[in-house]
Amino acid sequence: MEKWKDFYRRYPQCWVLLYLFIYIPWFILLERRTSVSYTVLHTGWDDAIPFCEYFIIPYYIWYLYFAGTAFYFLFRRPRKEFYEFAVLVASGMTFWLLLCTIWPNGLVLRPAIEPERSFCARLVSLIYAADTPTNVFPSMHVYVSIVAHSTIRRNLRKSYPGGTVFSGVLMVLICVSTVFVKQHSVLDVAGGILLFALLAPVVYHGGREKR
Repeated sequence: MEKWKDFYRRYPQCWVLLYLFIYIPWFILLERRTSVSYTVLHTGWDDAIPFCEYFIIPYYIWYLYFAGTAFYFLFRRPRKEFYEFAVLVASGMTFWLLLCTIWPNGLVLRPAIEPERSFCARLVSLIYAADTPTNVFPSMHVYVSIVAHSTIRRNLRKSYPGGTVFSGVLMVLICVSTVFVKQHSVLDVAGGILLFALLAPVVYHGGREKR
């Protein structure tokens, strides 16, 4: 018990992780509901973008990118930097949960997958099985990737310029992957970008860039 108290004294910002007890049950309820009518999101661009199973690799990398950024700023950076990251993530996710609760939305873009065809096809089939094609707008894959890169760029670009460039490339690949593996519509991607554009200036002190 004393070890946990000492840990909390060193990292009191860990209380932010309690948000998971709000997010996870709410998300599960949204994924399991079946008695609502969903608005299908679709554009001509979605039809023009081909399915490419290889983009499932950056799609999966998102989980490491998000967790890695969160834990690095939680344990290795000043609290202010972590709080900016956490507030942006939590506010965006809460907006998304509220919007999907009020306005159920989904996709009909997924192709038929033969998991035995290749390793990447198997990864795609696993995602399709675990994640329903609902509650897609705005894309949290896109939004959180932008938040993660923005946090890295604002705080680490001077000390780790190479890492910042790598983060930017990874962010773009993740955002693009969402439409190539048919997990999101172009509308979802645009929604994720717009959501960041609306929330970031509020969190980043009225839009003033960190120098």
